[in-house]
Amino acid sequence: MRLLSIVLKASVMVLMALGLATQVFAAVHHQHASLGAPVVVVGGLKFYAPWQGVQWARWWLPTHPWLFLWAGVAFGGALLFMGGVWIAAALGRFQQTPDKVEGALATGAELRKAKLLRKAGIVVGKQA
Repeated sequence: MRLLSIVLKASVMVLMALGLATQVFAAVHHQHASLGAPVVVVGGLKFYAPWQGVQWARWWLPTHPWLFLWAGVAFGGALLFMGGVWIAAALGRFQQTPDKVEGALATGAELRKAKLLRKAGIVVGKQA
């Protein structure tokens, strides 16, 4: 079950990095018509499926590797960032530290010693 969780998280990370790289490639090349139809158009923004970047790489990477410079930087940077966050989380680096130490309620003896009890009730404040 743990292996499945790791594989699933790694797959999501690769898919997200691939999606970012695809969008960066499309943006750098001004959504050229040769990229094909986007999956979604919102306003004037065109969004391509993450796997379209793989297809573009199959078509043009062997002959025009420099076209993929920024997409490669985005892909590698996203993987490094997400991998670093994943490792830090696995090592417990994001555990919240308490602002103050939580304590237990005082015993009757401790309350009497601190002179916080009276016959009529508890002393809320006292003069020094």
